[in-house]
Amino acid sequence: MAARSVDDWPLIGRDDVVAHAWEVLEQGAVGAVVLVGDAGIGKSRTAAEVGEHARAAGWSVRRVTASRAAASIPFGALASLLPAAVDSSDRLALLQQTQEALRQMAGDSRLLLWIDDAHLLDEGSATLVGQLVDAGSARLLLTVRSGERVPDTVSQLWRGDHGVRIDLEPLDAETTGTLLEVVLGPPVAAGTAFRLWQRSGGNPLMLREVVRATLYTEALSEESGAWLLSDTAIESPALRDLVRQRLGELSSDEQRAVELLALADTASVKLLLQAVPGLDLSALEERALIDVDGDGRRTVVQLSHPVYAEVTREMLPVTRRMREHGLLIDLVTQTGARRREDTLRIATWSLDSDHEAAPELLEKAAEQALARLDLPLAERLADSASRAGAGIPATITMANATWRQGRHDEALALLGGAAAEAVSEDEIANVADAHAYVLEMAGRPGDAWRVLTEAGKHVQGDRRYLLDSQATILSTLAGRALETLETVSELRQRAASQPAAITPLIRLRIDYAETFGLALQGRYDEAERLARSCYDWIAGDPELPMPAELALVGRVVNRMWAGRLSDAARDAEAIEAAALELGDRDAEWTAALYRARVELAQGSLVEALDHFTRAAALARELDDHTGVRWTRSGQAMCRALLGEADVWDGSQPTDFADDGLFEVDLVRRAAAWADVAAGRLQSATTQLSEAAELARDLGQVAVEVTVRHDLVRLGDCDQVEPLTALASAYDQPLPNAVARRAASGDDPTALLDVAELLEQIGARVEAAECAASAAEGFRKASASREATSASRLVARLLDGTPRVHTPALTTPVDATPLTNREREVATLAARQVSAADIAKQLHLSRRTVENHLQRIYTKLGISSRAELADSLARE
Repeated sequence: MAARSVDDWPLIGRDDVVAHAWEVLEQGAVGAVVLVGDAGIGKSRTAAEVGEHARAAGWSVRRVTASRAAASIPFGALASLLPAAVDSSDRLALLQQTQEALRQMAGDSRLLLWIDDAHLLDEGSATLVGQLVDAGSARLLLTVRSGERVPDTVSQLWRGDHGVRIDLEPLDAETTGTLLEVVLGPPVAAGTAFRLWQRSGGNPLMLREVVRATLYTEALSEESGAWLLSDTAIESPALRDLVRQRLGELSSDEQRAVELLALADTASVKLLLQAVPGLDLSALEERALIDVDGDGRRTVVQLSHPVYAEVTREMLPVTRRMREHGLLIDLVTQTGARRREDTLRIATWSLDSDHEAAPELLEKAAEQALARLDLPLAERLADSASRAGAGIPATITMANATWRQGRHDEALALLGGAAAEAVSEDEIANVADAHAYVLEMAGRPGDAWRVLTEAGKHVQGDRRYLLDSQATILSTLAGRALETLETVSELRQRAASQPAAITPLIRLRIDYAETFGLALQGRYDEAERLARSCYDWIAGDPELPMPAELALVGRVVNRMWAGRLSDAARDAEAIEAAALELGDRDAEWTAALYRARVELAQGSLVEALDHFTRAAALARELDDHTGVRWTRSGQAMCRALLGEADVWDGSQPTDFADDGLFEVDLVRRAAAWADVAAGRLQSATTQLSEAAELARDLGQVAVEVTVRHDLVRLGDCDQVEPLTALASAYDQPLPNAVARRAASGDDPTALLDVAELLEQIGARVEAAECAASAAEGFRKASASREATSASRLVARLLDGTPRVHTPALTTPVDATPLTNREREVATLAARQVSAADIAKQLHLSRRTVENHLQRIYTKLGISSRAELADSLARE
């Protein structure tokens, strides 16, 4: 694939800097603004934007660029500004003549002198620049590279009162994601943006080169429907040149230290000085090439930029890499290799050296790499361990690393072979546990249950907990709430007499499954308590290799189905942030799915479609059949609600399953709303009625409320009794509001009350539907003022949500517009002008003005002048 053009990148994330710099220059309190930052951080682009502000204000802008070559010539950098014949030895004459030349250049305009790379100014030019500021001949805009020696005259600008220094920081992860979507086009998977941000360190120039390189090698691709980055090394001559330029001239000791740090990732200062005895670390630190930090009782050092390490490793010859890896192994081994991470480091280095590692060491290191989600490394280590004779544990680790990279068939082949070789109860249980889960991810739940059942015939005692806890996960993914809670209850009763058998993994599965079961059953308070307990447990145990936020997945749906949407949204965002920090693509797709589902509930349909699209791409990349089914359905539902008549693009499900966590909530509801969008209301009603019965059969009380609410939205009048019963049992904001909506019938006052309840919950589309129905009811009753008020509520609720297509909202309910005369009267009245004075100004009678005001109040749905100004502002 040919790389896209990524040369002309927009300036993003510098608005505040540009505004601050321009404000300083325009106000004129000081004569100079100095932009300081690393190479590639965007100093010149930011300065150019400031220059555009100056030009737009009528200023004359002159730009010069300092350079090392020009610095060898007195006043060389400013040669284009100096008079043709001038004696540079007479500084006063030079200043006067330069001032006059600049005045002529500017004419009647104010002058902005923009100097790029001002740290490279020769002393004469720097002095002259300072004198120009002192004399007020020009405003100065300078860019300076961090870590470089700056002429005293320039640095004194911001140290004194003549200038302001503004440091340009690297872009944050969110801004980087925005920039990538502008350059590449949306959507960019959040994890992809996060990893590109990490690789580039938030440096726009580095980011551009990384993107260019990954596009060229197709490591960055949108084939799955969103931009995804595969975990491959970057090969780019331009990036290599950029890194060489940034590293600059290195002594032999410094070069070796950089290479060792690239290979080791991090190293203690003691180890590095053992390897390079003559090294001056302070020189590398002063040039911002390394970071030195404390790590417990030792001081560790690493290269300051991720790409420095990546490119340096790629440039090293194979034989040198092997030799240096061997040296690192020897040095760490000599110190006793006591640290937890030493096992992984030694095993990893052994892969590219002539040192042989023991099978047990390789297998343990593979498990550590898997826990860190370095999947390619985990696979390499497990493969080496397996070939060295580590046996079934290494095969399981390799299978887990393989399926997490979206290669389910390979993982299933590995696990099938391991199952045939497993003999001990531990081996049988561990293989079956992994095998069943991968089968579920591959869309084969029946086979997953068969694997667990068969293994259970040969496993007794404590090892059964592993299989039974996996069964709770399969039951949860099947959406069988009652069955899940029964299984969990049995497990907890058995575990009460054997607490030592419940490992953290088993406890996590049980808590996860029970939280979902309780949420589906509408047992809100119990689910909340359990989710909080699980979160606190994980957060308080530093040995657990997962962020506590990942335990909040069940709480998201619990809060969403209960109608606590803002809380659910915060949880979903926290889960996504934790998944990105962890680097877990499986958790990332889960987070994208839940963010989308909550946004759908909030009526943020465009945002929900975007997140469903990202989640679908990730699920496809992971070869997660069930995940693809759910996310494609979510996309279809958003498109249907946005008014697309044909939402099926061939990738959505064409059949229905008898169970599934989101089978009813997403798949069946999507099919029904697709029928609504296509005008097949009877078919949609039939599908939703069947879906409601399935939700009841599965014990999905919360989902049943949602589906029956859909039926009410389609005009089904037979849902009052079941929804009233559900709300009575499930006493939470959304079920209560939905039951009240069903009971409201055509009563516009009651519908308007429900609209306000739904607005408080955050369900904007459903609230707008109620308000629209209320407006129609008021209009039929000739209650114009109330109709207008309800119509205005519809407009406000749907502001920013285009073309929502549901039966209640298909025909817009617009407020009656004000006439020109009414608008004149309203405007004056909103300014608190009396009726008598309005009459005088408009040459009307006072009675006519008062009649106008009454009609205005009716049309705007208000009752007093106090509400008039706000109403006009919303017009």
